[in-house]
Amino acid sequence: MEKEIYKYKINELNILIGKKVITLAPENILELEFNYDYDKYFFPIIRLSLNTSLDTIYSLRENPDISKVHLEMSYYIYKSEESNFDYEEEFINLTLNTFISDLTPELQRHLNKISREVSNDELNDFQSIIDLYLFDYNTINKTRTIVNEIFSEVNIQTVVSYLFNKANIKNVLASPSSNTNIYNQLIIPPTDSIIDALENVQNMYGIFDTTPTLFFDINKTYFIDKSGKCNANLYGEKTKTTLSISKDDKDDSMVTFTNTNKYAYEINVGINSIFMDSNSIFLDLIRGNKIKCLENETVDDFLPDTNYSNNQVIIKNQYGNKFAINSEKKAIEDNQLILYIALRDYNILSLTPNKEICVRFDDTEYQEAYGGYYRLSSHTYTFNKEGTTFRSSGAIMLLKCKR
Repeated sequence: MEKEIYKYKINELNILIGKKVITLAPENILELEFNYDYDKYFFPIIRLSLNTSLDTIYSLRENPDISKVHLEMSYYIYKSEESNFDYEEEFINLTLNTFISDLTPELQRHLNKISREVSNDELNDFQSIIDLYLFDYNTINKTRTIVNEIFSEVNIQTVVSYLFNKANIKNVLASPSSNTNIYNQLIIPPTDSIIDALENVQNMYGIFDTTPTLFFDINKTYFIDKSGKCNANLYGEKTKTTLSISKDDKDDSMVTFTNTNKYAYEINVGINSIFMDSNSIFLDLIRGNKIKCLENETVDDFLPDTNYSNNQVIIKNQYGNKFAINSEKKAIEDNQLILYIALRDYNILSLTPNKEICVRFDDTEYQEAYGGYYRLSSHTYTFNKEGTTFRSSGAIMLLKCKR
């Protein structure tokens, strides 16, 4: 199998403070990290570690509301470490708002010391390390949309589309709703957040028979079920990723990568790059792995929405919504087997939450026990500088899907 090594290059890096543009060289970047936790958060956490002048740092700290970062990045495919690149494609082209972490190591102490010793004109001669966190304020602001609606003769798919349109959120990849009922009247209680509005619809009526994944990525929004199947994708986007796990790990520093066909990716990983975990014991003893549902007529008003007793998950089905029960069952099944996989020099775009992910082990025993379909729960990747390019290293968390 032919190896494909992915390296990344910064084409442009600008700090924008109002109308002032500060152009930085790629060498100023120490590290760029993207953290996607699809089951816990709604937005990515992006950290940019820079070595830049104190004058720039002061400007960023004094003007947080008008500070942005513009970043353009491409990836290159190499057939070997010694070869020239065979293919180039744009990876990132974005402008995001910034804030500075108070935990940036030694930054404030360094600033105080330097500011006592030098004049303002000399600040550009001094360098310091700063961590910038990047976020898309426009998208966050759009989610703060007031919703208070009553629909007549409507299905769930129409309601979901209406909510995203009302918030002016574009480029939404949405799974088809599992609930195809037509409602004579559908009420969304007053809320000032589209996130809460969608959660109300799921809890009261049911959108999917799994808990939804709602995630506002940099250039698209995912609103998909947790079935592990790809049922929402862009035109021409590959829908499947196969992770092939070899028996040995002789080449554990390198992930080999290939496009198997126009619809799928394949990543080849050594067995030592995998860590397996199971929450089944935890679920059996503490959270329970059986569901008991109390319907409306038997619900104690003081019973919490979810209660754990005698290895049972007791659910209060307040709205008579069968989808809430199915989603809880699915959540328990997904947590039975977890894979953590370390990767390097791979195509970041091959691992997104809408992909159908198949894990295959060369070892027969491992395949019988752990092989199958998984869904992506989290994905963290970091770009580290190596000469004039950046190399990617990442870690993913996969939850096995019961089919």
